[in-house]
Amino acid sequence: MHTSTLIPGIERLARHPARWLNAGESVGLLAHPASVTSTGTPSAIALRDAGIRVAALFGPEHGYYGTATAGEPVRVERHPTWKIPVYSLYGATRVPTSAMMKKIHTIIVDLQDIGARPYTYGATLLNVMRAAAASGKRVIVTDRPIPLPHLPDGPLTDPAFESFVAAYPAPMLHAMTPGELARWLQPALEIPVELTVIPLTPHRCRRWQYPGGLPWIPPSQGILSWESAICYTATVFSEALPAVDIGRGTTLPFRIVGAPWLNADHLINRLTGIHLPGVRFYPYRYRAARDPVKDLTLDGIRIQVTNPAVFRPVTLSIHLLHELEQQAGEKRMWNTPGTRPEFFDKLYATDRVRLQLRASSSPRDIVRAWRHDLRPFTAARTRALLYSRA
Repeated sequence: MHTSTLIPGIERLARHPARWLNAGESVGLLAHPASVTSTGTPSAIALRDAGIRVAALFGPEHGYYGTATAGEPVRVERHPTWKIPVYSLYGATRVPTSAMMKKIHTIIVDLQDIGARPYTYGATLLNVMRAAAASGKRVIVTDRPIPLPHLPDGPLTDPAFESFVAAYPAPMLHAMTPGELARWLQPALEIPVELTVIPLTPHRCRRWQYPGGLPWIPPSQGILSWESAICYTATVFSEALPAVDIGRGTTLPFRIVGAPWLNADHLINRLTGIHLPGVRFYPYRYRAARDPVKDLTLDGIRIQVTNPAVFRPVTLSIHLLHELEQQAGEKRMWNTPGTRPEFFDKLYATDRVRLQLRASSSPRDIVRAWRHDLRPFTAARTRALLYSRA
């Protein structure tokens, strides 16, 4: 049997439910396939085995069962065995309705997140907190580790670009666990919700290394590994720029970058010469699995993170974008059929990054500007942290 030095919050709740729940209390559980204990038991089963009355299940993007693709609406259904509703918070509504909340006293949020604002589980957490506040329900966040807890990175959300991938005023990589994010959201957005966070143990982030941590189950179909989660904000721009392939549908999604026109050796030399901390680059040839380059063999690069504690993935993304445009040319980079500049702006939560890149601004100047803007956020984030970053 797999054992772990990490004990997630859901397991602590299941072991000692009387610490956090009243006798006979009905709960809802927001979860997905990655919501498991240190021995791999699904969270809902762990709660029921502990005698906790689970009256409803909720699913984020991709659904409670994790079967939906990115952006695909998920319908409401009933659990085939337990005969309780399995509500979708990524379908007809993204906010729990009063009818969904009616028969529960507390909603437990147990999601494996990756600490990145465009990854929509944080937006779902925010919606749950607001709905619970409006209906007088309590929220318990059972915490889980994230792959990059050390350094926030990327531009802050411009209110003009708020969306489901930019739902709160944090940088692209906020580097907070779900519990820390909830603790930050509550005062930052003045949400009058009764909030409890059950931390994971141990309390030192340096112990959060896969595979020495929890059993790994992908939190979505694109994040196949802990390493893909680490690289997510470095390459997610490809969702808006089909001129660049980042390995979706392969075994290394978000960890590789390729294109038919790419000179991989030149790109590696350029990126290596920048001396970005905690990362190296290697050539990687692969067969693409997604349009518009599906089934083509591409010369690409593989991103190898050597020290997650100092790696800044959004900073890398700006250098990558700059170097890729130098090779591709502006027209190919920004006008390939299927390019979505408006979604690029949503991912970065501002149009400033795109406009600066297209104006040939220095990547260092782009990054320097947002690091200055991050100072107030960083101070507020520090007050919400639960774990030692040393």
